[in-house]
Amino acid sequence: MTAGPAVSPPLLLRAADPADAGEILTVQRAAFVTEAQAHDTPHLPPLVETLTEVRAALTDGGTRVLVAELAGPRGGRLVGAARCTVRDGRGWIGRVAVAPDVAGTGIGSALLQRLHDDLGPSVTGFSLWTGGRSTGNHAWYAGHGYLVTGRTADHLGVPVVTMARPVLRGAPDPLASVVVVLSAAPDGPRPDPGEVAAGPLPGELARGALRHGESLRTAALRLAGPGAAFVRPLAYYRTGGDDTPVLATVLVRP
Repeated sequence: MTAGPAVSPPLLLRAADPADAGEILTVQRAAFVTEAQAHDTPHLPPLVETLTEVRAALTDGGTRVLVAELAGPRGGRLVGAARCTVRDGRGWIGRVAVAPDVAGTGIGSALLQRLHDDLGPSVTGFSLWTGGRSTGNHAWYAGHGYLVTGRTADHLGVPVVTMARPVLRGAPDPLASVVVVLSAAPDGPRPDPGEVAAGPLPGELARGALRHGESLRTAALRLAGPGAAFVRPLAYYRTGGDDTPVLATVLVRP
């Protein structure tokens, strides 16, 4: 998912009900076509899921399914959906889908943030799987505080990346384990997100703890200081007389 202009019509987020199953499946299939193309298979789980399985998810007490509707002259239109299943105290995010014609307008971010807000107090953290070739998704989720925690392949041999996001509670902690690091060398060698790093990195400009409820983008702009402007996922420019590209990444302090 990529950033785009914000949605202008009123956006309603609500809990899904069984009557939404058909529209959810339609949006889901449309949204995941590009993922299928990137991974050279039409058999990705969101594309082979049946209407019966979607209905089952909607009645599963351990799964929260949200939908997004845009207001219109002929009534609301369902344009997005996302779900989170709680297992062993952890929330597993899945099926974040937005209709292609409104993708990149903030709908996916709104759905994900609502799941974080609704379930954050009752889980130890959030996890998810996404396609190994879905570099845009990796950056998008990293922008919402997720770290890459593993790489594997599914039963069809499709590469899969596991990502996780801790739940930060309480006041900002300067010794928090989740740290945002800004580097002036975005194309140079750097640790993968989630790799332990205590000392300075090559080209490091600043680092600081990710504050409670703060996204990676917000933290990076805070650390970059006045004059910083968001350019693209994970990349920032310091505009106060210096156009050096700055990379923001999340690391874990030992």
